[in-house]
Amino acid sequence: MKLENPMKILVRRRAALGDVVISTGVLRELNKRHGDNAIIDVATQHPSVFDNNPYVRNVISISEASDSAVNLKMYDVVYNLDDTYELNPDGHFADNYFYRVFGDADVDRSMELYIDQNGEAKVDEFISSIGGDFICMHMRNWYWDLKNIKLEVWLDVINKLYKSNPNLKIVAVGGETDYCMELPHMVDARALFSPGELCYLMDHAKCFVGIDSAPFHVAGASETGIVALLSHMYPNKVLPYRNGVLGDRCKVVQASVECLGCHSRQARPVRQIVCERRDFGCNHLWNTDNIVSAIKEFL
Repeated sequence: MKLENPMKILVRRRAALGDVVISTGVLRELNKRHGDNAIIDVATQHPSVFDNNPYVRNVISISEASDSAVNLKMYDVVYNLDDTYELNPDGHFADNYFYRVFGDADVDRSMELYIDQNGEAKVDEFISSIGGDFICMHMRNWYWDLKNIKLEVWLDVINKLYKSNPNLKIVAVGGETDYCMELPHMVDARALFSPGELCYLMDHAKCFVGIDSAPFHVAGASETGIVALLSHMYPNKVLPYRNGVLGDRCKVVQASVECLGCHSRQARPVRQIVCERRDFGCNHLWNTDNIVSAIKEFL
């Protein structure tokens, strides 16, 4: 069927950045189903996620897509992905998105990020400066303590890894508040790249190492192996869909605590975590030998 006037579709997802990255598969499927019969706009707090995305016409701010916004009336269909998994934490993030939009999740739920030639040249130059094989590591250090891992854990992992792989470089990714040590084998790439550029960087890495975070989901859109350090999330809720498989090329290491998966046991909607141990044990109780072994499987 060919429509004389294409439908105007708006997809909304506010934050955080990783949650927005997960939504990119929805846009691909909307385009697959509607083709030229639909024009797709996105409302988000993280417009860079959609840089160079061939399925998106415009990116607007969340305020422009509020219930009281006048221009919201120009859209024929609005898909609001806010609070989808927050209200259904027993389901996979992407499954929740796809079910809300399409009524099922039996389709390709993989994520996509894009880069232009200038971005590729920028990242290629950075990669050439590294001078050898590298892994990307996100050592998160932000206000939500549950999703941080103590610096001493990271240092133990790095020391053990360096002893057996002295020529391997570690590229620190994430934001400016995240950890990056002044070590001869560590390269600082924090806050340097857009999501698409970071994805392209990870395509060339041996693997990514980190917790459920924005860089984790960017890694899920890339071709690199993933060492997923999980605690409050069960693997079947957060590992990326890749090549039609949940958790393809992913190695999971879980914190050494008895209360794994507490995200599913929180009060709905789940936007913060109340620690059941009351001491955030999952930010320091890790078997670092298991983390190093998982990394080595990708080297």
